[in-house]
Formats: sequence, structure tokens, C-alpha cells
Amino acid sequence: MIREIADRVPSDAPGAREIGFAISQTYNASRILFDNLGNGRRDKLALTGPLGARSYAELCAEASRWATVFSRSG
Repeated sequence: MIREIADRVPSDAPGAREIGFAISQTYNASRILFDNLGNGRRDKLALTGPLGARSYAELCAEASRWATVFSRSG
């Protein structure tokens, strides 16, 4: 099963472009995230939202912190 995902940024926002992609049944967001980090995108913009922008390095560090919290809490 593959679901289509499209970004929700208004099409008239400055620099906006559609970034739709397909998600497979075995989708693993952390693998994609860390693959981007390993592919030289460390300082590139990974996402932006109400709380600000995050580079791939910042997003990976935050994901690792959350993984530690979840792991320790069982």
C-alpha cells in the first residue's frame, strides 16, 4: 500500500513548491532523516514550522534525544 503525501504550504507562499512523495508500507522516517544527514545535507534546511527552522543535523539530534527518552521509558 502506498499513500500520497503533499506538503501543506500555501502555493502562493514565497519559495513554495510541491514536495509530494509516496510512502511505502515499510516507511521509516528516521532512516530517511539519517540518510539525508549522511548524504552531506547536515547544514541544509530539513523543515520549517511555527517553532522555527531545523537543519538535518539539528533534527537528527532532536530525534536522537527523543529516542533515548522513549527507550528509557520502555
